[in-house]
Amino acid sequence: TPENYKGHQPVLIYLHGGGYMTGDVAEFRMAMKFLCEQSGCKVIFPEYRLAPENPYPAGIEDCHAIVEWVYEHGDELNINRDKIMVAGDSAGGGLTNSCLVYVMLMNFMPHLILISKNMKNYTLMICSQS
Repeated sequence: TPENYKGHQPVLIYLHGGGYMTGDVAEFRMAMKFLCEQSGCKVIFPEYRLAPENPYPAGIEDCHAIVEWVYEHGDELNINRDKIMVAGDSAGGGLTNSCLVYVMLMNFMPHLILISKNMKNYTLMICSQS
């Protein structure tokens, strides 16, 4: 959470890359801190189960659960749950696309605008009311 956080702002869930087999919070900690400070929004940077110890679809299921949990606990997190962004690099971009499909199929975000843009191994999904 940034120091200048005013509450009920957008939230970014960032899913790290690493070929679904490597990567963790420590590798991206400074980049996430920078994003948080510059954007003024909360950044949620979760761990998810990695292969080969956790075979497919473990990591995908974790990411789906993370997005759904953040949406359901928006008030507790003091975020605007109608402005949830999910982004990732490399494998995290693939997981972001998976979350996009999951949100569409499960229809648990009632006011959804989908913007999926692949930009050099980065993917961004924006869930917004307007």
